[in-house]
Amino acid sequence: MRPGLIAASLAVAAVGAPVGGASVMGAPAAPADKAIQVLLGPWRIHAGAPPADWTGDGFDDRAWGGPAPGPFAPRQPPLPTPPPPATFFDLAPGAPLLLRARFSVPDAAHARVLELRVAYADGFIAYVNGHEVARRGMDASGTAGTLPHGPEIEHVPVPVPSAALPSLRSDGNLLAVAVFAYPGRNTVVPTAPAAWVDLAASRGVRIVRGPYLSAPVEGRKGAGLRVNWQTDLPASGTVTLQRLDAVSPPEPPRRISLGTRATEQVAKIDGLARGGAYRYTVEVDAGGGDQATSGPWRLETVPAPPHPLRFAVYGDMRYPGHVAHRAIVEALAREAPAVVFNTGDLTDVGSDEANWQKYFEITAPMGAIAAVVPALGNHDADHRGTGAAKTWKLFGVPATGPPGWTSLDLGGVHFVILSTNEMRDPAQREWLADDLARARRHHARAIFAFCHEGPWAHGLHGGESQMVRDYAPLLAAAHVDVLFSGHDHIYERGTGTTPAGRLTYVVTGGGGAPLYNPRCMAISGPPPGDVPGPLPACPSSVAVLTKAYHYIIVEVAPDGITLCPRRPDGTAVEACVRLPAHR
Repeated sequence: MRPGLIAASLAVAAVGAPVGGASVMGAPAAPADKAIQVLLGPWRIHAGAPPADWTGDGFDDRAWGGPAPGPFAPRQPPLPTPPPPATFFDLAPGAPLLLRARFSVPDAAHARVLELRVAYADGFIAYVNGHEVARRGMDASGTAGTLPHGPEIEHVPVPVPSAALPSLRSDGNLLAVAVFAYPGRNTVVPTAPAAWVDLAASRGVRIVRGPYLSAPVEGRKGAGLRVNWQTDLPASGTVTLQRLDAVSPPEPPRRISLGTRATEQVAKIDGLARGGAYRYTVEVDAGGGDQATSGPWRLETVPAPPHPLRFAVYGDMRYPGHVAHRAIVEALAREAPAVVFNTGDLTDVGSDEANWQKYFEITAPMGAIAAVVPALGNHDADHRGTGAAKTWKLFGVPATGPPGWTSLDLGGVHFVILSTNEMRDPAQREWLADDLARARRHHARAIFAFCHEGPWAHGLHGGESQMVRDYAPLLAAAHVDVLFSGHDHIYERGTGTTPAGRLTYVVTGGGGAPLYNPRCMAISGPPPGDVPGPLPACPSSVAVLTKAYHYIIVEVAPDGITLCPRRPDGTAVEACVRLPAHR
């Protein structure tokens, strides 16, 4: 992030996010019958050490700055030109930004959730009517942020009543927020608190994430997967599943019930027919007649051989590429593959809840109908590797080693997931050799591998030499059909040469993140795109290289493999490519 743009990014994140309980752009809004009006007044602001009792009703803040609407940015050069729609304050080095505002909830008696919406740099503590209701990104002393925090808006539900918030008043409530910078920032990303804050409320439980499908499997009981969702209040849940394709006699509906109340739920479903089509609904119950429903949704399981198997691949959709990512998700929802493989960098920071809230909000129409299997990108592992475990848990991927590498068999096809964050770990290489040998013994009708940083690429990052040396020969020796990677935000297809043979590779990093310029001109295929100046010729190993937002539909049939790279509008990046049947 460039100097002085911390708060500018927060302002951009808050565009289209009206005050007063209306939905934030891109946020899951409460259903009309559950939304409760919240009227949030302007803010009083102060940069400096927190005065005594500043979070209480009786504190006199008339000497503070404001009233002002925010978002709040430090008056610190260089500022962007023109400046963002922000309220600027004089920075007090090493001190927090303090915000106070009054709000009313006319129908407070029926409020069950108060939702705090905050974009912040880099940690905050929030209080309502003198009670602490939320704390994010703070060190143990409560005086500084622990890590840099990005511009995504985090949604924090606060149950009403609860120990943190015993009650709400219809008028005269006080919201106080202390925002702290991470002291480890530098001259490129300065140490400065910045924030945007809003409120919303609901009269009952909502499904705020999902349902989304994950962890597809096949076994003796047939096909299986997981249905995941999150609610803003602890709730039990039930998945009702009905087979749609013609079977005789018709199968009765199945109900999978989770009786324990929780905000995060996972329903494991097995015994599904391979190649079957199902309709499912998720119902949650927070008690006292407070319920919510999502669906019906439609899912399909992967068919058994020799029926064609169809799946999708894409990658690199992190911030700030939400508009392009949303367009790709809408296209994939129309394509309706049974499973989607991702080449990594699903989010900007994998340890950050706000980033995941944004990812699942964008991918909702795709995630409800297709299981997603990710490879971990470098951004997914941030910060300092803590994001890897969180990412792996969200998608329920069975871990073979540390979070990041595994394999699965679907429809007679073997899929290998590699972690390039762990590419120097010899245990992963040893596992890969054994795993590929097993796939060959079991006569997989095709083998595909997925990773983030691939051995060959001709964009900003280029290929990874360690992958060339340690992994590409193992994949080539096992006759892997295609290695898919990301990291470079381009589309590239080629054939790499290793001591063990040749390996077809595809770089698919056009999932939404800003596109990179190709470094050379391929021997065929579409032009490289809007690239400044002439380009040198690519090596003959590169068949196609271009910058384009895209996804890839892959079909495995008895007579071969087809790769169809498509733009969000469905047009071809290049004509569908036919590969011979796996041997």
